[in-house]
Amino acid sequence: MKKLIKSLIKIFFVIVMPLISVALLFTFTMAKATTTVINTLGACVEEPFPITGIVLITVSTFILAVIVSKYLHYVHMLPKVTIEFLPMVGVGMGFDKDFKRVPSVHILLPLCALEITQHSKR
Repeated sequence: MKKLIKSLIKIFFVIVMPLISVALLFTFTMAKATTTVINTLGACVEEPFPITGIVLITVSTFILAVIVSKYLHYVHMLPKVTIEFLPMVGVGMGFDKDFKRVPSVHILLPLCALEITQHSKR
């Protein structure tokens, strides 16, 4: 459970927040550009503080994402996938539960075998 919570925290800070920040910056900039064009025709000038604030929030979000990624480098968000090319034709799926290794799932495709495992604990 602790590993899942750390993984969710890393996903939120490294993937979700930067995407939301960029989407917010893009949306606000496009909305501001259209209102500025309309207001320029009416001789009304608006101050650029909101755009500057959102740019600073976006930059700080990316800095936070780098810091979280650096300090939570041992938390893996995705499983480890190994691909092998084999001279075989067939389709199958199997579960390998070996007591010495981490459990893994094997997927056999024509001319290819995928092994999906968890990252081992350190």
